[in-house]
Amino acid sequence: MTIVEQAINTAKRNITARQKGGVLQHLAIDENPIQVRLKRSSSIQSANWVFDGSAHVITVGERLPAAADLAGITDKHRKDFCVAVLRHEAEHARQTSRDPRKIARILKEEKIPFRLLNLFEDCRIEHRAGKASVFPFSRGHSGTAWGWKKWQAIASSTNNPTEAILTLKICEAGSKSAPYSYLPEWTGAEYVEYFNSKKTKGTISARKAIVQYYRRAIKCETTEDLLPLLIDFCKTFGKSFEHRFPEDEIAGEKCPCTDEQPENLREMKSRPACEADPSALAWNDWPQAYDGSRAASLPQARRIASKLASLIKNGAKRPTRVSQSGSRLHVPNVISGNSAAFRSIKQDAGKRKICLVIDQSGSMGGIWETGGGKEFCAAFRMLAQQNILDVQIILTAKLNGKHAHLNASGRNPEQLMQLSPCGGAERVQATLRKYRHDLAAADSVVIFTDGALTDGDIDTDYYRRQGVDLLAACVNVYGSAKSMRRAMNQHFAKSFISKDANELAQRLAQHIINK
Repeated sequence: MTIVEQAINTAKRNITARQKGGVLQHLAIDENPIQVRLKRSSSIQSANWVFDGSAHVITVGERLPAAADLAGITDKHRKDFCVAVLRHEAEHARQTSRDPRKIARILKEEKIPFRLLNLFEDCRIEHRAGKASVFPFSRGHSGTAWGWKKWQAIASSTNNPTEAILTLKICEAGSKSAPYSYLPEWTGAEYVEYFNSKKTKGTISARKAIVQYYRRAIKCETTEDLLPLLIDFCKTFGKSFEHRFPEDEIAGEKCPCTDEQPENLREMKSRPACEADPSALAWNDWPQAYDGSRAASLPQARRIASKLASLIKNGAKRPTRVSQSGSRLHVPNVISGNSAAFRSIKQDAGKRKICLVIDQSGSMGGIWETGGGKEFCAAFRMLAQQNILDVQIILTAKLNGKHAHLNASGRNPEQLMQLSPCGGAERVQATLRKYRHDLAAADSVVIFTDGALTDGDIDTDYYRRQGVDLLAACVNVYGSAKSMRRAMNQHFAKSFISKDANELAQRLAQHIINK
């Protein structure tokens, strides 16, 4: 029995007292009396759905298991992937417009590639199906995560906005509180013109624009609601797409933009909004050291993260006014007989946003390798993974004689600890200018540096006027603490220095929660 046959059998499984039934079985019950027909084809690699007026027709490609392209996966993983694809097509049957020719006609008039609608429609239906409270009639499997990351590889860096949208979909970023951390490293234009739902435009960072378009898509109630968003997206980013994106057909009609794609690609490359930033390096181009000793430092990073988590959670609690109900007694009012004899502890809403800029110049090598630097920075990434802080991590250095920076927010702690500081300089000021809009949106900006800056002073007055809480922090394990303090004071209004990474992290956390 082939993998596709196994997946179909699982998807058609009957509902019994001991099993909830397959995704196609639930679809047949939900859509009764409309029939559900299943076809197999050797000419397509994925799967598709179409409503022919009387039945839902789902076609499955025989080569579908090959689309599960993550290294090291087994046949069982590929079968689970195929079942998830069938669930995806079942959600198209439930949610996607049953008048696709009308949709195709509008897309042709606006010259919007069909691939773009299919990509955003996939984001929309998967998010709604994954939220049982929003979409309760997707029976049997509603509220269940899709798990695409277990089977499909995602981009580590890109200058293609649709690749970034696809990564957000695969990571199910819509159900996460910090979707920015799931974006691949962005190597395209830093700022673009964004068109919001009110048809007003403004210049924002490309990363923010991508997340905003994704958020708008998953909030759409119907397929038709996506059409204005697609027009805005094309105004911002153009109409260039790669072949790994969804099908370019709707209801059997081929996208008319397909033949014109080479011209669209040339136009895309000529647009200022899509030019790559030469100073934004990909992860694999950044100096790293691959050795087993790095993993031995992970427990220390976890200990730092654990203590920080406790501090931040407790710091987010504040006493409310006394009242007639609550979790704790207010002793003076109890003694006096006042009915308002209780007080409670209330949690502050929202997470704090931290921007961590890491100096990767050569002078940071010893601090990073043996002084606790890598554990300190990895601990903040762990807090982001635990949904305690919203952390953006930016690397800065001068490599091969040029300014280099990298948004490493999506990297895991193990990867961060593989970094090997060896830059000829730090270029902190240049990197801060590059990310000035992100800094303004953060509650605190922490620059992990020894203060030995060779590229000029930091314009602290400018950032203070912008309302940016600019802090410097470092572990002092070599040399004189006084000399490091003098260097810090020259460039920063406030700095934190400690001989121990754990103590440094706790002092910094106290400042952040007491702001």
